[in-house]
Formats: sequence, C-alpha cells, structure tokens
Amino acid sequence: DYVGEHREALLQFRRAVQINPNNDLLHIFFAESLASGGNYPEAINEYRRALSIKADPRSLSGLSEALLAIGDTSGSLQNARKAVSI
Repeated sequence: DYVGEHREALLQFRRAVQINPNNDLLHIFFAESLASGGNYPEAINEYRRALSIKADPRSLSGLSEALLAIGDTSGSLQNARKAVSI
C-alpha cells in the first residue's frame, strides 16, 4: 500500500543522507518525500541542508513551497525570488 511504501522510502532516504551527508540531491529527494507526506518542518530542514551544500533552484523552490504550507509567506516569497534569480 502507498502509506507503507512511503514510510519505507522515508527510511531509505534517512539512511542515504546519513551515509552521504554531503549529497545535496539526496537531501532534496528526502525533503520532497517528507513534504509529500505533510512533514513540512522536517522537509524545511532537509531543504536547508541541501542549500548549505549547493544553492539550487529546486531546493529553493521546494523550501518556498514548504514554508508557504506552514504559513510563512514572507520566507516563501524570499526563497521563490532566489530560485528564479539563479
């Protein structure tokens, strides 16, 4: 079922970022999975980790969406502007 598969995917991503903490794409994929499950606070942390490795429009866009989902419109707009300027 979807919930079980999603839970397993999150576990695999968590392991992957522990093994490869400097891989920005793993943090992005993990953040996207977290956000798709509604875990925006942890997704925000993962997007920020990805951005600390490499400034990337995908990370900024995802961060913008996650911030908007928790009601941080100012932070969302700021990151959306950064995403389009890269």
